[in-house]
Amino acid sequence: MNAQIVNQEATITAHYAVGKNYYLMELEAKACCSHMKPGQFLNIRPIGSHDPLLRRPMSIHQIDKQTGRFRILYQVVGRGTAQLNQMVYGNVVEILAPLGKEFPLPLDSEQRSQTVALIAGGIGIAPLYALAEELTEKGHTCVLFFGARTSDDFGVLQGFRDVGVQIITATEDGSDGNKGYITNGLEPLLTELGVESIYACGPMPMLKALQSVLQSLHIPVWFSLESHMACGVGACLGCTVKVRKPDGGWRYALLCQEGPVIAASEVIFDEQ
Repeated sequence: MNAQIVNQEATITAHYAVGKNYYLMELEAKACCSHMKPGQFLNIRPIGSHDPLLRRPMSIHQIDKQTGRFRILYQVVGRGTAQLNQMVYGNVVEILAPLGKEFPLPLDSEQRSQTVALIAGGIGIAPLYALAEELTEKGHTCVLFFGARTSDDFGVLQGFRDVGVQIITATEDGSDGNKGYITNGLEPLLTELGVESIYACGPMPMLKALQSVLQSLHIPVWFSLESHMACGVGACLGCTVKVRKPDGGWRYALLCQEGPVIAASEVIFDEQ
């Protein structure tokens, strides 16, 4: 296990709804917060709870190393997240963090600023805010492409606006932004904006479509993949994903160890 991974208690310092479908939980846990990086995740459960037995993996949404506080953004989708949703200010949870590999930052020998695209579908927006903060602090220009089912999900966008991220949206119901999927008409727009690096997170069908759309751009593309990462440390073998080998073959990679951030060119999506 990585020596920087800490199993500790964390105190809830804020917990509230963001729009209709998302919830933001702020936690204080200085020992692990000091090591967190954008793209990593944590496993969490209420103190003393063993139903469900395993902790829930959550992307790290925001990091404040000065205060030792960080935030997670989640939706209620099952028993574990329903339990979290009942917790209030001052409650204590158990976390294992930080887990996984972070987003690699843009590389440039001249250390110039770049235009970077962040592409998110639904709750896939969760790990991209911490990345947006770090990129903008380093002088890069960020453009967020956010696809959602409805404009009710747009409450999660305010933080991105606050740090100066340009936002382009699409909704499946056409209630705001372009109607349809965020992947529609994406390639020419990325070229027009002069995007030099891309980071994406969302449902597997979205990432599969992106892989096909973006391969002609010949720029670095990184995916943050979603999976059932039950233990977070590679013991349960439950989060495997197919990746390409240098010799042209393929192998299974443990997402909690080699991900969740993996180069888009390496990921092999199963045919559906």
